[in-house]
Amino acid sequence: MASIKSKIIVNVVIILLTIIGIVGMNYLSLKEMAQMQDVGARRSQDTVDAKEASMGGLALYQIIADAEVNREFDVTAKDWAEKKTEVLKNVDVVIKAADTPEEKKMAEEVKMYIQEIANLFEGKMLPALKENDGMTAEIRELDSKIDIQVNKVETGMDKVVASLQKEMKASDVEFKDDVKSAITKGLVIGLIGILMQAGLAGWLLQTILKPVDALRLMLMDISQGEGDLTKRLDDTTKDELAEISKYFNLFIEKLRGIISNIANTSNQGAAASTQL
Repeated sequence: MASIKSKIIVNVVIILLTIIGIVGMNYLSLKEMAQMQDVGARRSQDTVDAKEASMGGLALYQIIADAEVNREFDVTAKDWAEKKTEVLKNVDVVIKAADTPEEKKMAEEVKMYIQEIANLFEGKMLPALKENDGMTAEIRELDSKIDIQVNKVETGMDKVVASLQKEMKASDVEFKDDVKSAITKGLVIGLIGILMQAGLAGWLLQTILKPVDALRLMLMDISQGEGDLTKRLDDTTKDELAEISKYFNLFIEKLRGIISNIANTSNQGAAASTQL
């Protein structure tokens, strides 16, 4: 059998391994949940970007409407260039963030609608506005076509927003499931660790206390003066208590020999006294 020292070391090692297992599992679970949280945060920002991009068509149309009313073409050219660049940039951000073929396709279609608005305004309406002071049938028709594209921009990007929001909800459900799973795993591992420690503690106490109690009873029997010197402690184990039992048994054996010699000497003295 193992020594008491090795038993205690094994017990401590198992405790440490249990703690390391719980800490390691919690670390991995928290790391995974942190990654999921980062993904959720990115998806939330992607949703905001997509919603902002959905207003791009309307933002461009406001500049077009202002050009129709005020005919300040220098201001219109400046505002149009800035807003067009901004709107296309916002759409490109959404296209880059799209992680499914459907989302990417819808975002790219929105970009096509915006480019169609730009083509209608820059290629047809703006020249018509510069040539005519009032609203002509051509300008009204172009305005209607642009309005249709504006609605397509908003509708198309709203579909992207809906898809992103659906992903966010699914991610939120998965995150909650992972939290529950991490708690369950922690409880199970903790319970297993407690049961193992209880079993090891009982085994350790049994292997130590049993021989110690036997030694106590033997010493108590001897101290009361009625000790049976033929009894022996169990020294068959391979731990420190077995070594103590071995030396104690040798001591009892020697003590028994001494007492036997004393008894023999006493008997001889009694016999001599009788002869005298």
